[in-house]
Amino acid sequence: MKASILAQINHFGQTPKQLFLKPHAKRRTNRKLPPHPLKHSQHLVPHEIRKTSSSISQIVTSGDKILVAGANTLLKPRTFTKYVAWGFPDRSLRFMSYDQDRLLSTHENLHGGNQIQCASASHDGHTLVTGANEGLVCVWRIGKESPCSVRRLQLEKALCAHTGKITCLQVSQPYMMIVSGSDDCTVILWDLSSMAAS
Repeated sequence: MKASILAQINHFGQTPKQLFLKPHAKRRTNRKLPPHPLKHSQHLVPHEIRKTSSSISQIVTSGDKILVAGANTLLKPRTFTKYVAWGFPDRSLRFMSYDQDRLLSTHENLHGGNQIQCASASHDGHTLVTGANEGLVCVWRIGKESPCSVRRLQLEKALCAHTGKITCLQVSQPYMMIVSGSDDCTVILWDLSSMAAS
């Protein structure tokens, strides 16, 4: 017996004395969890968040609010109190107030007369990237002229590599990257700091 105990100590190490003198507290199994919404669908009540005349293209949660954007619109990050809209007959890009749908500023001829197809904004809301039907990706710095709070767009760089219309864009500030997809069946990664394809 002693030899087996010594062998166990040599192999596994010394086992400590009893650490806990009192038994562990029992688990609380009596607390009630809220019902899972998919299991108890009778508790789900639909309600309108926002009425729009077009299909929903973006859903954002900000605090306790759920915000939605229709086709050809993009909620402008940080506060999401404004959105960017495009696809108008005059081929303009417009900044609008989210709550009142009030026009804040209009920007025309951003893509040389070509229609903007998609847009994306950086997480801080200071960079806007637009893509048009000629295959050009434009990176804009969003500025604000303080007296009237009018939005000013300053072209940082026009990125050329696609041969078809731009269909989707995404800006990733943590990775300093822009991703663009096109009708020419290509996806291009752009370095946000050098504004070049990576």
